[in-house]
Amino acid sequence: MTVSIRASSEEHQRKILLIGDSLCEGLSPHFRKNFNNQEFSSHCVGGTTTKQWIKLASHDVNKTKPRLVLVSLGTNDAGENFKYSDKESYKKISKIVEENGALLIWVSPPELNKKKLPYAEPVRELIKESTSNYFDSTKIQFSRTSDGIHATSEGYATWTLSIMNWLKEKKFIE
Repeated sequence: MTVSIRASSEEHQRKILLIGDSLCEGLSPHFRKNFNNQEFSSHCVGGTTTKQWIKLASHDVNKTKPRLVLVSLGTNDAGENFKYSDKESYKKISKIVEENGALLIWVSPPELNKKKLPYAEPVRELIKESTSNYFDSTKIQFSRTSDGIHATSEGYATWTLSIMNWLKEKKFIE
């Protein structure tokens, strides 16, 4: 699949940034293949929370000046240490991206093991409150590893294709 993104300037048009946690690490190689004619970069740090990403997101967005930013964060926020008080982190990341003139797409955590990550639904609600461009990963069925959280390579490919199709449907990419 060869795609391009809608943008106002040629320089800006080709830059795509993916940021996030360990799920980002799994999605990244599949996005790289799908965005093969674009300037794609990713910064993924396993085990990180949204709050930890405020400075990282600011640095990455300012450095790369992307047109499109895909954010895959929230899974690690859904554990026992979940705090509604951290909700500002979601809004801050959205603001960082949007103030730099980029289009933000937040890829929600997929359906998660409620015993391991009991606060997944409140996290998804916080994401929805922070952006209007929300990809709901709970609607996608894909193969998982034995931890029930991470996808297999095939699962990440399926998930990425679903995101790409949604981006095209919403006319965020061509």
